[in-house]
Amino acid sequence: MKSGYKFVKGKLLLTMNSEGDVIREGLVVIKDNLIHDYGRYQNMREKYFDKIIENGEACNYFEHDHGIVMPGIVTAHTHHFQSLMKGIGANLNLDDWVLKVIFPLGVQMGYEETRIAGIHNMLEMIRTGTTCFCDSHYMIHKKENMDGLAKAVDETGIRGILCRATQDMKYAPEVPDCVIEDLTTALIETEACIKKHHNSLNGRLKIGVEAITPIDCTGQMIKELHGLAKKYETIFQMHTAETFGELQTIKADHNMGIIEYLDTLGVLDEITMLIHCVWINANEKKLIADRGVSVAHNPVANMILGDGVAPILDLKAHGAVVGIGVDGAASNNNQDMFESMKSCALLHRVHNMDASVLDAMDVIKMSTIDSARAIGLDKEVGSIEIGKKADIIIVDTKSLSTTPNLSAVSNMIFSGNGYQVDTVIIDGKLVLKDKAFVDIDLEDLLQSSKKTVQSMMKSANLDKCVSII
Repeated sequence: MKSGYKFVKGKLLLTMNSEGDVIREGLVVIKDNLIHDYGRYQNMREKYFDKIIENGEACNYFEHDHGIVMPGIVTAHTHHFQSLMKGIGANLNLDDWVLKVIFPLGVQMGYEETRIAGIHNMLEMIRTGTTCFCDSHYMIHKKENMDGLAKAVDETGIRGILCRATQDMKYAPEVPDCVIEDLTTALIETEACIKKHHNSLNGRLKIGVEAITPIDCTGQMIKELHGLAKKYETIFQMHTAETFGELQTIKADHNMGIIEYLDTLGVLDEITMLIHCVWINANEKKLIADRGVSVAHNPVANMILGDGVAPILDLKAHGAVVGIGVDGAASNNNQDMFESMKSCALLHRVHNMDASVLDAMDVIKMSTIDSARAIGLDKEVGSIEIGKKADIIIVDTKSLSTTPNLSAVSNMIFSGNGYQVDTVIIDGKLVLKDKAFVDIDLEDLLQSSKKTVQSMMKSANLDKCVSII
């Protein structure tokens, strides 16, 4: 077998490069963990025939007659630990849900619970085409919890950024004491996590820095954490302007909008990604774009929690980079980015009463190269270009929901879902083939997840509070 080469062929190749090239009967050549070449199959076959064929047989050759080959999906925002909490408190608003469900269950989690939750969430992502993520982990009451998530990245083979999130204020008395850190502790523990895990696993794992929200953190905490992210040239993120209540609090305390307040702290720049940005004013939309800040839009979570509608069309019109996230599995309630792409388009069409906004290619772009830009990894992933990491998926377009396939790309978004993903390659390694995991015992993981959450529910005295409806 020719060392290091893989070949991926489909009926369509969506490159998502700056030219927006779409290649019919396209072929991608992978060497080791990088994209080595790509183009029309007929041209590429002649060029690489000796590497494709050995002893009369195709080597490491992945072809799908009805497949769309495209970059792996990049999820701009999630919470891995919440994968074991989906469906609990489904009708609660954000504040009640966090205080009555997320914190009581989250504080039961140690290394093993976090590892299992991480594996569960990451596998759901991989199964539905996500190859890279940016996570927010604020259950840092046990130091080893970040290690558990790092181990999950190792075991699943996915690429991602784990952001260690912290807070030094309680926005409500019910917030557990164990998740509150003083400034010194937050800086020491976050830096230790960066030194331990940043750029590990052949570069697949990076560590980011997060001040959870402007009402959970003092201005000094926000500034110092941003400075730490700058020191290590990694992402700084915050949940920002998600609810009207958050806006009211900031206005009462500072007499300005949330983004305007963050600007006075000097933390709005190119390394900063703001999550949600629902409740922002006209000046703040321009401010985000002018400062080079990116935004993670979570349409499904915003709808489930009744947060409101983020003005992403205005943000994009100003030139801001907007990626799409799934948010936590307990506020979505899945990790299928294809569903989030469809929901994003439909939400903004009905909100603007305009069916022409956000077509299929728009939301695919937001979920690939734009999400990669938002999390600072666009030099590595998000498009099929020579020299980028070999994170590639094949989407099967032959199904009841997508046939007749008169418009393959549109049908993939508006008729299909993530479970039509057939093949996933991450960092040059095959992790999903024929819609099945290559090296993971899924049944074993599902049993571990059930057992783990049952124990957590019992410890949190929530085991009798779950409705079957």
